[in-house]
Amino acid sequence: MTDSSKAHTFLYERIAAELAEQIRMENLKLGEKLPSIRKVCRIYQVSLATAVQAFNLLERQQLIEARPQSGYYVRGPATLPELLDQDALKQTLREQLPSCKVVTAPFINEIVAAARDPFFVPLGTATPAPALLPLKSLQRSMMAAGRELGPESCLYELPSGNVELRRQIAQRASQSGCRTAADDIVITSGCMEALHVALASVAKPGDTIAVECPLFFGILDLIASLDLHIIHIPSHPDTGLDVEFLASVMQQNKIAAVLAIPNFNNPAGGLMPEARKKALLELVSSASIPLIEDDIYGELFHGELRPKPVKAYDSKGDVIYCSSFSKTLAPGLRLGWAIPGKYQSLFEKRKAVTTIASPTLAQYALAEYLQGDRYDRHLHQLRMKLKLQVQQYTKIILDHFPEGTRVSRPQGGFVLWVQLPEHGKAQILFERARSEKISVIPGSVFAAHKGMFESFVRISCGHPLNRVMEQAVIKLGRLVS
Repeated sequence: MTDSSKAHTFLYERIAAELAEQIRMENLKLGEKLPSIRKVCRIYQVSLATAVQAFNLLERQQLIEARPQSGYYVRGPATLPELLDQDALKQTLREQLPSCKVVTAPFINEIVAAARDPFFVPLGTATPAPALLPLKSLQRSMMAAGRELGPESCLYELPSGNVELRRQIAQRASQSGCRTAADDIVITSGCMEALHVALASVAKPGDTIAVECPLFFGILDLIASLDLHIIHIPSHPDTGLDVEFLASVMQQNKIAAVLAIPNFNNPAGGLMPEARKKALLELVSSASIPLIEDDIYGELFHGELRPKPVKAYDSKGDVIYCSSFSKTLAPGLRLGWAIPGKYQSLFEKRKAVTTIASPTLAQYALAEYLQGDRYDRHLHQLRMKLKLQVQQYTKIILDHFPEGTRVSRPQGGFVLWVQLPEHGKAQILFERARSEKISVIPGSVFAAHKGMFESFVRISCGHPLNRVMEQAVIKLGRLVS
């Protein structure tokens, strides 16, 4: 035993100290499975109860975590430095009032091109690696759908979408607390089309909408294309949208809609507590303002239970709920959906004149795939892998980026919001990384106002941390230095 373990009185404490030392020395690495409890009993010649006490102590110390029907694993850092002074962010946004038009960053095309270039290391792409997706199973469903449909696969589907697919989605929505029927759902070409149709249904050019800050740059571009104005509402990296700030903005400005990502905001990763979600719904409902809810990351939670969407509390139809399968199954399917609530008629008309209908064959194939428990089994594995990858990338960043680097601690999804040390410039890092064939996303594109988040980058953890990915992160750290 190590010297540190000899100081403990009880046998289970000594065993826990020995295992903790192995973790500290990285003989047991982040994400690695620990020996089983019965094996620990044999190694240390102790009873089952003593071994269980040792593992319970390591859990309380947040050094390990239990995974159902799998065992115990080394977990990531328990605490991380706080990101960005939220009071400073609020003050900045107050100074930026009233609303403004969105101006697309001049280098956004370069960012997107680098993120999608197969010769770049994909630290900027917010999609899971193909190796994590059930591609063979989806291919079988696609082939089965093609055989079953025949010539009908070339015809238009209903504007609202395939009936069986909508029924499957309605069943899944009920599991997250949303009381909805197949007829309440509209299939879209991904979540971006759902958001596009939602915004166009409730706001006209020149109207002002309230959005989170920071916010995914693709949504900001969408808002710009619709000629809408925005007011930024600060989003905390832990607790999400600041409802109190939104309330003060609504008192002084005419808002046509609120767009929010309550479950795992992209890029900051915030998860709104249930009480805040209810407060948000009550606020917009009392003002008769539609809430457009983007829940694309909702299924990728890292905890035991799926967090409810705001839609689960919506009894009046004030929430237009939007999501897709792009982050969980395959981005290339381009299938999402909306539950438009009281705005369904407007939504369906806008969908019909936008794309008429979403792809027929893909809808049939997805409906076939969702039958049974294949999707749930896949999601269970995907969540565990993404959670581990987020922990692994976090550790590599903290180990190899300069002192003073801060990293978000998302409770779901797979992107990290990284704040560089003082004077660190994300735009310079982006340019240097691009020359090294590494894609990252600079923080400035996640806000409409100039000069915001210039020391931030978004790093995707969607790919397993193999040697290529690890060396790319280490190289980023050197480039920052």
